Amino acid sequence: MPRVLRHSFQVSTEGGQPLVAANVRVDVRSAPPIVVGSPFRAGMWLVHNGPGQHRSAHWGSALVDGRTTWIPQRYAIDFIGVDDNGRAVRGDFRKSSNDDWIGFGREILAVLDGTVYAARDGIVDNQPLVEPPRPSSPSAANTYGNYVIIRAGDGTFVHYAHLQRNSVAVKAGEAVRRGQLIGRLGNSGNTNGAHLHFNITDAPEAGTTQGIPFVFDTIESLGSTTAAIALGAEPSAGPTPVSSATQERILPLDGAVVRFR
Repeated sequence: MPRVLRHSFQVSTEGGQPLVAANVRVDVRSAPPIVVGSPFRAGMWLVHNGPGQHRSAHWGSALVDGRTTWIPQRYAIDFIGVDDNGRAVRGDFRKSSNDDWIGFGREILAVLDGTVYAARDGIVDNQPLVEPPRPSSPSAANTYGNYVIIRAGDGTFVHYAHLQRNSVAVKAGEAVRRGQLIGRLGNSGNTNGAHLHFNITDAPEAGTTQGIPFVFDTIESLGSTTAAIALGAEPSAGPTPVSSATQERILPLDGAVVRFR
């Protein structure tokens, strides 16, 4: 694999004029993906807006300043809790409260040893399915709600966003160990449904940083579904089953239903 890739693009503007970007440099990351543990104590989880879904909001998070392009959420995942039937909400999702969501309040764990770089609590959880105001910037302060960011020993940063109000169990500067409780899943910040936004980056900022590839050391693959089916917005008998299999050092793709081991 070369250390550097170079691309040239030609596109048309709305007025029909050609726009050319030549010799665009992309540095190829040679380091292996970071291996992390489970972010949850228990439960089944739908991988939403995950890797492989190029139309997701995460892949649409690219920021360009004329010289550098950042894709901070390139490998980010929104984990939505589901029950044994693949449902994310008890009852009619259109009339749901946060407590009706399967994942709401579930324990969230540190996936590796590190030091808490930043943490925030006290932001009220949103009402489900109500769009929050558009954030003024992609910063953690404007999008994450209640959150924890952990600095790993290799200088990378693990982001946990949208945590439940009054659940954050760590503070900035505190050393944490893999498997330690750091908070509970909520619906705070730039979100309209209870989930955990999980991401690893090369810098602490939520915006001007690059997403870093990671793998979970062990997961159990259970099937696949979509958020619409999990919410009950589309009919389905449940997740599309697969042969249940334990996988090691894997990054689950968008739509996967997994259990952490």
